[in-house]
Amino acid sequence: MALFENESLETGNKGDLSILEAQLLKFAERLAAANKIITIETLYKEISQNPIGPEEEISQAIYHLILKKYIVVGSKITRRQVLLNENRNRIYQHVLKIPGCHLSEIKQFMGMKGQLAKWHLAVLEKFDYVFSLRYLKYLTYFPNEFDENYVVPYLSLKNENSYQIFSTLWENPVLTLVDLKILLPMELPTLKYHLNKLIDSKVVQIQVKNNQSYYLLNRDVLFPLQQFLNINQEELLNFFQYQDTVFREKC
Repeated sequence: MALFENESLETGNKGDLSILEAQLLKFAERLAAANKIITIETLYKEISQNPIGPEEEISQAIYHLILKKYIVVGSKITRRQVLLNENRNRIYQHVLKIPGCHLSEIKQFMGMKGQLAKWHLAVLEKFDYVFSLRYLKYLTYFPNEFDENYVVPYLSLKNENSYQIFSTLWENPVLTLVDLKILLPMELPTLKYHLNKLIDSKVVQIQVKNNQSYYLLNRDVLFPLQQFLNINQEELLNFFQYQDTVFREKC
C-alpha cells in the first residue's frame, strides 16, 4: 500500500463558463498579453471598444469570473495562463502528486531558491490551484480539491512512527496496546504518543469491551481520503468488513 503519492488527480477544473464569461475572459487575456493589469476598470475599457452585451449581464459575468478565480483583480495573468509557466506547473504537479508537501520539500524538488518557490506558490494559491495550512512547524500545501476537514488526519500519517502504527493496524486489525508493543519496534512512550496523535486526528478509534481497549482504523476518515492514500474503494470495503469480523470474534 503506497501512501502519499497521488496519481489520480487531474489539473483543477473550475467548471464550464457561460458564453458571455468566455468572451470576457478573452478580453482579460488580451489585457494580460499586453502586460496590462487586469482590473474591473481596464476590463470595461477594453469591452467598451467592442460591446458584447447589456451592462448588467457583463457586470454579473465579471463577478462570476472573479468568484471562480479565472481572473484576479490586480494580476497580469488569468487562471488559464497560470500553468503556462513551466516551473509553476512543475510545482503544481508535485503538490498534486504529494499533497501536504512543505516548502523545503518543494525547494529541494525544484532546485529553486525559497523566495522564488514562495512566489510561484503564492500565484497558485491566489488562483485557487492550491491552498496552504500550517501544521506543527511546517507550512504545507495541498491541491484545492483536497477537503480541508481531512488535512490533519492525512498529515498525521506522514510521520514515520504514526505510519508504522497505521500499517500494523491495516495488516492486523483490532489490536490492544500490548499487541502493538509486541509487533512494533518502538519504545512504549513513543508508541503511546503517536497512537494518541492518530486518535486525536481520528485516523484510529478506540473500542472498549470487557474493560479492554482495542484500536481500530476509522472508516469515516479513510474513505474520504482514499484517493490521496492510493487505496481503492474495494480494498477499503474488504478491509473494514474484515476488521468488523475480527472485532466480533475478539469481543
